[in-house]
Amino acid sequence: MGRIFVITGGGTGLGRAFARTLAADGETCVLLGRRLDKVQAVADEVGNGSWACACDISDPSSVDKAFAEIARRHPKIDGLINNAAFFTPFLIAEAPTDEVESILDTNLKGLIWCCRAAIPLLDRGGIIVNVGSEGVMNPTAMLSVYQASKWGLERFSKALFAELAPQGIRVTMLRVCKMYDEDSTWNVPPERLKQFAEENAKRGWVPGQQAIARFKSAGAQIRWLVNLPGDVAVPEVVLDARFA
Repeated sequence: MGRIFVITGGGTGLGRAFARTLAADGETCVLLGRRLDKVQAVADEVGNGSWACACDISDPSSVDKAFAEIARRHPKIDGLINNAAFFTPFLIAEAPTDEVESILDTNLKGLIWCCRAAIPLLDRGGIIVNVGSEGVMNPTAMLSVYQASKWGLERFSKALFAELAPQGIRVTMLRVCKMYDEDSTWNVPPERLKQFAEENAKRGWVPGQQAIARFKSAGAQIRWLVNLPGDVAVPEVVLDARFA
């Protein structure tokens, strides 16, 4: 068994890619997700003692329960990768209350709950990676709350970097690019997708014409981040997609 890394949103997409990369290097991954079947499937796939735990990071009691189980099995961990996120498009004038709350509760508050729970388990040399989004830099319509949550994540990461530096714990904000896998889905009603396309067309912004990377390619970048020499830190990383 190698080092221990906790990954939120580990059942699909980038979280799964992170797990595959780390496990291939002999590390053990603890995969957190709302659906136990999804994270368990990834844990079974990657092996190396990896295991899954059902956790709704938007619920602080669920986070505390999950990390209590992690502490029982691994009194110390080597890293936390805050990858879980939720986004869906809407105009603010039509913003569904439950969707606004889900975005902020998952993307920002949930990340904070996970950091709070993980810090006591991290020693000097440990790392927290907070996954941001290139969406904060784009003029995309109908994603203002999502963008706000990710901007908040970036500022929180800077503050946490300063707070944990004296303890020798590194914090990296990893702003990732647009990505896909063959099984990628976006569960948005067709009428909302149509509105999304129309609103972006008004701005001259066509998301579908932008470069897009593979989750595998982005996920592989976790390897060097968790293997930095002890005398250096990387506060933030920006990954851009490109047309290969």
